[in-house]
Amino acid sequence: MRFLVISTLIAAVCAQDYDFTTCWSVLDSIMAGNSSRGGITNETIDQYLWTGRISGLHPNYPRENITALTYEGCRKICGRHTEKMSTRSSLEIATNWIFPLSILLNLPYESVHQKKFRITLSAVCHWVGSPQTALTHTIFNVRQTRHCHRMAKTRHGLWNDAFYVLSCVGQFDTPTEYNRQQLFHQALIFGLFRPLAKTNGGVVDHDQQYTAELLSTIAFQLRVLRRRGVIPTLASLAIFLVAFVFSLVLAFGNIDGNRTGAPLTLGLIYCWLPVLVIFSIIDRNPVSAERTATLLSRWLFNVNAVMVATREAEGMKNMPRPNWWTTQTSQPDMEAFRVGEFIGQGRRAQCSYLSDATIRVYNSRHLGRHIAEYEAFADRVVGHLNGRRPGSWFITALVSLLIVWIEIMMAFLIAFFTPTFGLGCWSGCAVLYGILSSFTWGYQLVRKCPGRKGMMVCNTVSFFAFVWLTFLTVLVLIGGFQNCFCSTVQLSYPYLGGYMMFNGFEFYMENFNMSVPWVTASIIGGLVPVIVFTTATLWWMKCQHLWATEEGEMTRSLELANFEVHSDTTWMVA
Repeated sequence: MRFLVISTLIAAVCAQDYDFTTCWSVLDSIMAGNSSRGGITNETIDQYLWTGRISGLHPNYPRENITALTYEGCRKICGRHTEKMSTRSSLEIATNWIFPLSILLNLPYESVHQKKFRITLSAVCHWVGSPQTALTHTIFNVRQTRHCHRMAKTRHGLWNDAFYVLSCVGQFDTPTEYNRQQLFHQALIFGLFRPLAKTNGGVVDHDQQYTAELLSTIAFQLRVLRRRGVIPTLASLAIFLVAFVFSLVLAFGNIDGNRTGAPLTLGLIYCWLPVLVIFSIIDRNPVSAERTATLLSRWLFNVNAVMVATREAEGMKNMPRPNWWTTQTSQPDMEAFRVGEFIGQGRRAQCSYLSDATIRVYNSRHLGRHIAEYEAFADRVVGHLNGRRPGSWFITALVSLLIVWIEIMMAFLIAFFTPTFGLGCWSGCAVLYGILSSFTWGYQLVRKCPGRKGMMVCNTVSFFAFVWLTFLTVLVLIGGFQNCFCSTVQLSYPYLGGYMMFNGFEFYMENFNMSVPWVTASIIGGLVPVIVFTTATLWWMKCQHLWATEEGEMTRSLELANFEVHSDTTWMVA
């Protein structure tokens, strides 16, 4: 973001004031017979004037009243200049369209991790370079959080704890090697659902007491580590959306002769950004992902210790004290329970389906006192994780693709239906960004696990898409698209374009069929983030009970309030 702002200021200050009004003066003088240019006189000028059809011109406006140059005529008479924007115009565009993009700073950057700069750069490249993929993973994770909310609502505190912890574990990379995967998920399922099992005639077994206390402890720690400030950030986004609506209204009367619609196109092509920010805020990351992963790993180790002690016990009441985690616990012993990197909020081309798989299995099983039931439960969860992705993921992926492509196509619509009509530099560049940014989305659609080489390819393409969008932004500020090639719309010639005109923006709005596509694109492009903002806010309000906490006692159910045994707490403070 700093690079974008600095580039904006440099481009604005360095912009020069050459414009095509100088070229029109030369052309008008040649046609009047008062001068010549490169051997072109009023007798030879006709071969450089466009005499064909003018696309989009109202039928009631006389075609002969419009003077247009061909591409070759533009090069010979106007030269190979680029019509640079004035410093004032560049700063106006930056104020209305670029600086509001500072909402990019509201994205959840990593601030505590040892490799925070590399991780942050990688996340930004993925967010901006492939917003379709980032939105797919982020929205799907929010959907899984909603499922956890539905499972936990109207239940006692331990249900809240269990499904909140489940939603948090789903934001991290988990083991994929089969043996580690089995041990990891057995401990996870036992730690989450053993405290929720019905008691044996009102008697609470020791393993249930241990796991209940461990679950309450880790849930409390995760809630404390969760980033706050959702409401102020949502409020700032609401202000951004209002400001964006104002910018859309002002765009129709404050383009000052712009013939490409580039500023409004730029605003629309970035309209997916508030959508991504909104869901990233709701799919909140912890203050320290490293600390959270460490605590989760230790919690799973201790849950496994309870399982081992339970197996060794002759009866539940004769259960030996578990071998808790200590600072002397070896790395190999921890390896099976190690929680990987934080992958939530679309930071990587990777998605976790843990909550979805766990809830689907839980809805079809009854869990009691026996460890074998939890092991079978874990086996089914692993089977779901290693199998096909849920249908809801594909629906989410399609919705995410549509959100981004609707904004891109609205930007395309503005650029295409700005005289000269046709596929020009701006409309072509918008489509190219859409294609580049969709590569990772398409790759992951057909490959569930991209693998190391696949991730490298996806990251490379996303980086190029990020650079391309930044480059386009700078070109808009310096007027880089206002040259003969772009003004004559050569990309769609000879089907459309092939000429350039010298009239002003108001003339085009009055005498060309551009009002309907412009208004349509502006309304649709502006409504998408508003609708998503409203939906996401309602989801967040319903789910917030999962992570609500106070700096006081840990949540416990009344049924498990009187513990006879207590778990070790060293793992929390070390």
